[in-house]
Amino acid sequence: MIPLSEADFLSQLLGDSKHPGLVTLLGYSYLHLRPARTKNGWVTPVQGPLGKGWPDLLLMRLKDRRTIYVELKTDKGKLTPEQDGMQDFLTVMHFECYCWRPKDWDEIVRVLR
Repeated sequence: MIPLSEADFLSQLLGDSKHPGLVTLLGYSYLHLRPARTKNGWVTPVQGPLGKGWPDLLLMRLKDRRTIYVELKTDKGKLTPEQDGMQDFLTVMHFECYCWRPKDWDEIVRVLR
């Protein structure tokens, strides 16, 4: 099996203008803060102490008032210390928080239903 990049994994979850992804099909609205390439490399402009390590996705579904925070990684990707700390912080605050990888697809479907 060919390893899936984080960008391709994100596309499966969010879809595009022609094809809805899993998140949309299951009734979630989402927020994804995209990094931008600058002359000094990739950056995601944020301000404040919660910015470092903030999860890739915020998913919200009105019908059951669910809020889910998700960090995406490739199957071999590792959380940075800041991402790991943010996962701990959100969990302590009683938010649903996950780190998802392409190999977790069946579990992702189960969680989102």
